Amino acid sequence: MMRFESLTLNSNLFLSPLASYTNLPFRVALRDVGGLDLATTDLVNARSLLKKIPRHSS
Repeated sequence: MMRFESLTLNSNLFLSPLASYTNLPFRVALRDVGGLDLATTDLVNARSLLKKIPRHSS
């Protein structure tokens, strides 16, 4: 178990961003089998988050 201030994780495994591999279905599958507790996403546009601009559909 790991703690980061108020965040408690049951696993010490982390998944860093890896283009084309760490998409949502992959992260969900890993979580479902208990493989990790914290994962990041591929490329996030920080400015869009700050300005609350909705994601464009592809």
